[in-house]
Amino acid sequence: GPYPVVVECVGVPGMTDLAVGATATHGRVVVAGVCTFPDPYLPIRAVMKELSIHYAVFYRRQEFAYAIERAATGRIDPSPFVTGRIGLDALTATFDELRSPTTQRKILVEP
Repeated sequence: GPYPVVVECVGVPGMTDLAVGATATHGRVVVAGVCTFPDPYLPIRAVMKELSIHYAVFYRRQEFAYAIERAATGRIDPSPFVTGRIGLDALTATFDELRSPTTQRKILVEP
């Protein structure tokens, strides 16, 4: 860093502050993670850098198609996002585990 654009995709408290800290002066922070808890940050840091902070509410169909095409052609590797693979028999237990804070990102269900 500092980076011209930082996209926060995690959605846990503290990530907006980290994103603001990692963004270059006159940069942009995009908050795409859905945080359901208070997420404090010092606005003065964003003000002094003259940052723009945008919130993404949803993804358009074209964005999903773009990501799928990139993964299908090997231009991006989605495997780092997969932190687990389970069978259908583990589905209930896995959902129960995910009710508490976890380091999991994406869990694939393999029937």
